[in-house]
Amino acid sequence: MIDIIWENRERLPNDIRELKELRIPLFVYGNSCRAEKIIEKLRSFQIEIRGVIVSEEYYSDDNVFGLKCYSINEFKDEKISVFLGFNECIHRDLIKKLANAEYIEKIYILEGCEAWWHNNYNFLDDDKIQYLDSYYPGVIRRKLDYNYYSSHKELFEQTYSWLSDEKSKETMRSYLDGHINISPFPLRNVWTRDAVDDQYFDKTIVNLSDHEVFLDCGAYTGDTYDSFVNHVHDYEKYYAFEPDERLLDVLKKKLKYDKKMVLIDKAVYDCSCIVPFSIEEACGIVKENDKKRGVQAISIDDVVKEDITFIKMDLEGCEFKALHGAERSIKKSKPILAICVYHKREDLITIPQYIKQLNSEYRLYLRAHFPYVSETVLYAIPQGR
Repeated sequence: MIDIIWENRERLPNDIRELKELRIPLFVYGNSCRAEKIIEKLRSFQIEIRGVIVSEEYYSDDNVFGLKCYSINEFKDEKISVFLGFNECIHRDLIKKLANAEYIEKIYILEGCEAWWHNNYNFLDDDKIQYLDSYYPGVIRRKLDYNYYSSHKELFEQTYSWLSDEKSKETMRSYLDGHINISPFPLRNVWTRDAVDDQYFDKTIVNLSDHEVFLDCGAYTGDTYDSFVNHVHDYEKYYAFEPDERLLDVLKKKLKYDKKMVLIDKAVYDCSCIVPFSIEEACGIVKENDKKRGVQAISIDDVVKEDITFIKMDLEGCEFKALHGAERSIKKSKPILAICVYHKREDLITIPQYIKQLNSEYRLYLRAHFPYVSETVLYAIPQGR
């Protein structure tokens, strides 16, 4: 039983909502372009900012980004809170100084996910420091809300019942709560730092052999390849599928030194066809309603004829169709599957349903490889692996 309670009808993270109601004056510390972007985003959240604070040597009577400029020395008798408007990776001493100041109530880091990533997931550990979730609009756009959950509850419950361990079930509960109640960083309770390096190769789930025929669907810059070769002693073949021409030169350099790699510069889909492809994002993405640009797509069944031992998919929303294009291979070879299930709201039910349809004996696991709702992977492990 999942038992998700709908608490947040305003569709805002608790931390953002609390900031909108905060009575202590809020300031941004810094006058760089980074501070300007933070101010713009705070204004988009309708969060009131009193002004910009700078060190004494940078003080000016002029307004900064439309806000009054203050010297840090002006705040000895008034309780305030500040947003960091500078790179928290570099200026650790300044952050420590602010944290030790009695007049500062809270120090907020707006781009919490980005800050964790840039700091290699080394969190600033101080009661005054609070990481905020500024990515929640993307979660809202996914529309995995309470209405969707309620209307598909039986399927969510069925997926939940299929999960093979308690950590998977806790991950699913947290993932759903993160969407339904917009809880900030909902997967931090089930995530560990090791999960970043072990994405697709969780040691508690996946046992790799020296004879893997690995399909990397959505090879990107070869980051999964780098991780894979660090997790195995040897292997038979590595197929890298990547249609984004911006990334192919990086992959070709790896291909030059590894004769076991096969690079296929096509999208993975349910058939061989031309599909619309957008490069507006860092990761290229197939957009079925976007006719601006097309790339060649292929199905796994049409390309790979040998037995496959492992299929990884991170296809920005095309995982379900790509699995359909691998139906014959999955039924025949029974490979390990590591499939991203966070791109579309229905992925968490349609993908497990389809995998179980192909092979009812697959054991299913769910793991969070990021403290936020992205990088959530469904593992399907066949009997004997």
